[in-house]
Amino acid sequence: MRQTYTALEIIVVNDGSTDDTAKLVEQTGMSDSRINLLSTPNREIIRSGQGGTSLSRRYPWAISFLFGLLHGFGFGGALREIGLPQKEVPIALLAFNLGVEGGQLVFVAIALLAMASMRLLLVFDFSRLRLWLAYLIGTLSALWFVQRVAWFG
Repeated sequence: MRQTYTALEIIVVNDGSTDDTAKLVEQTGMSDSRINLLSTPNREIIRSGQGGTSLSRRYPWAISFLFGLLHGFGFGGALREIGLPQKEVPIALLAFNLGVEGGQLVFVAIALLAMASMRLLLVFDFSRLRLWLAYLIGTLSALWFVQRVAWFG
């Protein structure tokens, strides 16, 4: 390359293609340290950029467990603050968690039933629906987070 700008890094991702791009980049990169080749199996681009898989990708159940445990401690503290006797806290936490899990199961069942009904009744592209639902969930989560943070302030 004939560029003189030095604060530059070019990363070329080879995701298993069969053309000669990787060979060309390796040859060019030998003479220019600003060019780097990142070779990875097909569809592994995100993980390779992170240098491996994250803890949450390898053990999602552990992250969920810790998150739930943290919320349980917070809820238990709130129960004690409102005057619930110490010996009643475990049963209150158990009942609360069973209610939350039951509500989640009912919600998932209704969502699956609705999706199955839509598939039977009409032809629908669910890939776009999943994208919009992801944005809706993210937006609601952010809104609720801001509300709760503002409540503490």
